[in-house]
Amino acid sequence: MATIIGSRGDVYMLGEAYAFGVVWSFTFNAFATIILRFNRPGEQEWKVPGNVRVGRFEIPVGLGLIAAILLSTALVNMFTKRVATVSGLAFTAIFFAIFTVSERISRRKTDRSRGALDPFKLDYQGEINSEVVHARPGNLLVAVRNAKSLSQLEIVLERTNTRERDVVVMTLLSLTGPHGGESNVHRERLFTGYEQQLFTRVVAVAEKQGKPVELIVVPSKNAYYAIAQTARRLDSAQVIVGRSWKMSAQEQARQFRRFWKRLPERPRRRIEFVVIGPDRSERVFAV
Repeated sequence: MATIIGSRGDVYMLGEAYAFGVVWSFTFNAFATIILRFNRPGEQEWKVPGNVRVGRFEIPVGLGLIAAILLSTALVNMFTKRVATVSGLAFTAIFFAIFTVSERISRRKTDRSRGALDPFKLDYQGEINSEVVHARPGNLLVAVRNAKSLSQLEIVLERTNTRERDVVVMTLLSLTGPHGGESNVHRERLFTGYEQQLFTRVVAVAEKQGKPVELIVVPSKNAYYAIAQTARRLDSAQVIVGRSWKMSAQEQARQFRRFWKRLPERPRRRIEFVVIGPDRSERVFAV
């Protein structure tokens, strides 16, 4: 609304400014992709065709042509559309200043809170099993994602004698985007600041109950497939999740059941899927 008021409803100026932003965004994206080709020369799932191999370097000819066409279009637009250039540069400067200030404020908050986060020693394994996780058969697998909503973990720890049954807390690293299928997940990507905050909160909840938990991060493209596969490999007796805001408890159970039945290995036991809401309400589904 501020943009419309500032332009006095001049749709031509708004259109030219929009075109300025779009063409330069595409141009910078194209050149950024070229730079990434040389910074990360490994195999990619998707590539623009037209690549020439020269020694150990791969020259992205096709991507270079696209970037050159976009750059020429952007330059023509900049020198022929005075209104678009002035307004586009003005918007760019304003938002750059806003983002710069916001980044510095966020960095200061992160630096202050970093001292309050627990340090974690990471152990990277190619696959999950009971020996790696140190969980006995019949354990409870608790899936968490929101550090502010751990009611399912609190209830499980209140009810469970961890001397007789282990509790494994699992969070999912969602693999999406152009690098979602990479087999080599980088360490800094596997355990980011968010996972550190989440597990710090998990450890605090467990320490308050005076009970130990095992912590794991599982990378996957589908949450319910990852939960089902992890429960099968750990020989879990129950899977406990928080209630989703996007689907009902019945739909969550249906999604889990669908992937559980598709597992290549035959499950050793029948398993229960438990959905716990923020109000501590509970639904149990036999799978």
